[in-house]
Amino acid sequence: MFTRRQLLKRSGYAALGASIPTLLRPAYAQATFTPQYIKTFNGLTNGAPYNENSSMGYATSGNGYGAFGSTAQTRAGRSSSLELIIQSGTSGDNEAGSSNNGLWGYEAIIPTAIRPGPGTSIWFGVWLFYPNGFNPRTSDGSLKWLRIINSQTAQKTDIELNTNGSSSQVGWLGNEENSGNGPQNPFVEVQASSVLLRPNQWNYMELQIIPTNVPGHCTIRFWCNGLFAFEMVNLTQKWINSSGGVSTQNVSNGNYDLNTAAGVLTNFDFATYWNPPYPSGDQHVYLDSIVMYVGPAAALPAVDQFGNRMMGTGAAVTVVPDPPVITSVT
Repeated sequence: MFTRRQLLKRSGYAALGASIPTLLRPAYAQATFTPQYIKTFNGLTNGAPYNENSSMGYATSGNGYGAFGSTAQTRAGRSSSLELIIQSGTSGDNEAGSSNNGLWGYEAIIPTAIRPGPGTSIWFGVWLFYPNGFNPRTSDGSLKWLRIINSQTAQKTDIELNTNGSSSQVGWLGNEENSGNGPQNPFVEVQASSVLLRPNQWNYMELQIIPTNVPGHCTIRFWCNGLFAFEMVNLTQKWINSSGGVSTQNVSNGNYDLNTAAGVLTNFDFATYWNPPYPSGDQHVYLDSIVMYVGPAAALPAVDQFGNRMMGTGAAVTVVPDPPVITSVT
């Protein structure tokens, strides 16, 4: 049985934009860039429950947990952000259990017209405030952080915080949640602090994925704060290691994201649920702008040190008014 989180399939465009300031600036190819999807959380009331069921996304609140407007942490030029709260001792997914708490996470839904199938790249970016004291520890050594969902429910690609069982991040992990179509080798390494989340400030995470239904032919590339962190391209993994250098390795079984050639990616989820032991103490994070782009790589404004195109932290996104605030489920 699948939860609403797994089955939600919506569509729509965001004809709306936001400024993205620079944290770390790599090489930029052009001055302006406008993704097809831009979601902001500006104009929310501090502490107000945030419930959304729209063509752009899905979020819920309940019993003081889940999604809420916040003015406690805001990026420059913003009046508010989305605060996500998970209760101590819970998974954060009330739809899979008996709790009436809101969901731990936010689902950003890919517009129907740009949902990528096999061989089509999509870039996804999100701003996150990672507060001091946030404890990502789980029993299996990693915390689900970003999940890519497709129109066929068996395959779910995860980007996770690698903690090695500790209370802080030591690297990143890339993995398929379901390996029913064959074995897959995850990426999991200890990495340099320069490519990890920085506590108590805004971080920008960007992911490129080229989905496929053929095992061993997927491309997943990930940047943190504008810096290349790791990639999984076919059967080769490359990453910034714990010394700040570049490491590579070949694996026997590569990742993939679709069950058949007819499949498409449908949404990006920030957080999904917390594997046991469930968090010790309530945990809080904050989200701001979410952006997606499907199109020629040459149109992207930034280039990393390996020549990979990306949206980047310094992309000058066209500024237009923020969307109307959605505060109730429809």
